Amino acid sequence: HEQLGSKHTFADIVLDRAGSPNICNAFRWQSGDIEQALAEADEVFDDVFESPITQHVPMEPHACIAYWDRGRLIVHATTQTPHVVRAQLAETFKLPLSAVRVLVPSLGGGYGAKAYPKLEPVTAALAWKAGRPVKLALTRAEEFHIITAHATRIRLRTGVTRDGRFLARDATVYWNTGAYADIGVRAPKLGGFCAIGPYRFQCARIESIAIYTNIVPAGALRGYMTDQGCWAHERQTDLIAHRLGIDPLELRLKNVLRTGDRFISGEPMEDAHFKELIEEAARGIGWNEVGGWRLDPTSNLQPPRNPKSKIQNPKSTDGRLRGRGLAFAMVVTITPSTSSALVKLNEDGSATALVSTVEMGQGARTVLSQFAADALALPVERVAITDPDTDATPYDTTTTASRSTAYMGQAVKLASQDARAQLLRLAADLLEVSVEDLETRDGRVAVRGLPERSLSYAEVIRRTGAGDITGRGTGRALGGWDAATGKGRLSAQWHQGAVGAEVAVDPETGAVEVTRLHMAGWAGRVVNPRLASLQSDGNVTFGIGQALLEEMVFDNGQLANPNLADYMIPSIKDLPDQFTTVLLESPDPDAEVHGLGETCLPPMAPAIANAVQAAAGAALQQFPLTPQRVLEQLQ
Repeated sequence: HEQLGSKHTFADIVLDRAGSPNICNAFRWQSGDIEQALAEADEVFDDVFESPITQHVPMEPHACIAYWDRGRLIVHATTQTPHVVRAQLAETFKLPLSAVRVLVPSLGGGYGAKAYPKLEPVTAALAWKAGRPVKLALTRAEEFHIITAHATRIRLRTGVTRDGRFLARDATVYWNTGAYADIGVRAPKLGGFCAIGPYRFQCARIESIAIYTNIVPAGALRGYMTDQGCWAHERQTDLIAHRLGIDPLELRLKNVLRTGDRFISGEPMEDAHFKELIEEAARGIGWNEVGGWRLDPTSNLQPPRNPKSKIQNPKSTDGRLRGRGLAFAMVVTITPSTSSALVKLNEDGSATALVSTVEMGQGARTVLSQFAADALALPVERVAITDPDTDATPYDTTTTASRSTAYMGQAVKLASQDARAQLLRLAADLLEVSVEDLETRDGRVAVRGLPERSLSYAEVIRRTGAGDITGRGTGRALGGWDAATGKGRLSAQWHQGAVGAEVAVDPETGAVEVTRLHMAGWAGRVVNPRLASLQSDGNVTFGIGQALLEEMVFDNGQLANPNLADYMIPSIKDLPDQFTTVLLESPDPDAEVHGLGETCLPPMAPAIANAVQAAAGAALQQFPLTPQRVLEQLQ
């Protein structure tokens, strides 16, 4: 890219190309005297970790229909960000926003692959040229060539005292962003901080650079720039534990961030539950039943000095080595961001919520219906949720980063309360009482203490001639962080999850089987237990794929496995016989809702790798943990 432009749609993006046309964006930041802190440390551990290029493999590939109507561009798109697509199409075709309409049906999965414009500009240009509607839909092979997850190389230098207290971390992160930017401009800052992990440090330094390369562009994958950093910091934590002879659980508990601590960015940690989560993950896999971790006696790794660990690694009856591993993660959400909603009480007393949240299998319609039904005192089946249509549904930043339940849910709740307040004012005149004397229940407005004096919502709307009642609400993720001052909030919420894994390793073949997984996530408040559980099940499937199977292979720049015959994704037979989830909640019924859709995914691969290390001494620093890689380490 010899002539890179500087114009972009997003005001919060800061570009630093360091004078190189090969750099998409760079982020450099330091807190404290890192070199002095490393010099004063008893031990400095220097390790490099790599993660591969992977594909999102949504069930439905990208597709788009576009046509022009009297100077307006109308697009039906498989996108997670309808208002972003509208803005960038308007910019591309030099149109006002009002001349671009984007409609989004339910998607067959997204996982970040559909977060920014892909086919939409091309389809619109072809429709303009042809003077007719145009439809583009990708084949599965083409899907592999439109977007991937970022491959990374992460170097961590970590200074530690002999008793295992973390002092300083120096993180150098390189992001392979492919031929075009997509989310690459956002990756360095948040992804750089995610490499630090949920630990206390006196000082830290981050150099995080997204680099253009001549391969498929890279974007966000479920876990939003956290998967790669979590792989590095959680693998190094276990390596440090083994080298110092400290139980990995003990080492984490000694250094983990707690409520009231400050993250290295300077922001205070509020509602931090990493300690409880990692303890729950350990409990769920029986960490302390027969010793938390086990080492192959032939391994060159030093056993822990903790006598409670009961180091032993007998082969099971099938000749495989068994071990357990732990990992946890702090996952960012987009900050700042905005979600707006309209809730309309219809003439028959039913309700319609107009939102731009995209339903893509996560159950957003059900959850948002619950927020409206609770606030309006209606049965949930009396609430309808619209599909996004930028001509009709209010602004939403994006359906990514596990933010919809928290922020669009807040918007729907506030809009419903606004509509209810208008309803009560109308009903007060009809019932000749003050608003304070009214209550709502099961679609009726009644005088408090006199249930016989009541009107249905439909009666109130019809008798007052209102036609319908529309309320408006906005949910915001407040924050923003200033790199110059080190003040502000990187993330309005830090989503928190931990994973415990148990594996069996075949020392003859290097094959790894995950036999047990236990996940613990901080929910704040669970809105729909069934859907929350299903999100966790999705994390298991994604995590097994990342840890053991998935990797795009390039040969001289050409993709060698752009199909589901050669690119392996997990089947149900690859899942462990035992996998369980515990969602920790606040006792406060009004507690803030936290996202769950990707919280337990980032720690999945390192937890499995840590278990492989405990079982067989295979200290892998690159995933997936293929039999070949494991066997090479064993040999």
